[in-house]
Amino acid sequence: MGSRIHINDNCLGIGACEAVAPHLFAVRDGTAELLINDPAAIDIELARDAIDACPMLAIEAIEAIEAIEAIEAIETDE
Repeated sequence: MGSRIHINDNCLGIGACEAVAPHLFAVRDGTAELLINDPAAIDIELARDAIDACPMLAIEAIEAIEAIEAIEAIETDE
């Protein structure tokens, strides 16, 4: 199972993610873009390094789709 990576609106295009993981991220037009669309192909450890390097906290990893579904189920029960 892969991880989905999301770049939020905090991104200022500083490029720390690209410096750490150039095959995962590129800065274009002032914002970072994810270069790999297939969650199964993302090296999550490298993505976590990029997440940690981002001074704007603009990169988020969404792991384990089952975990998301479990959270949604809990929220609907409340």
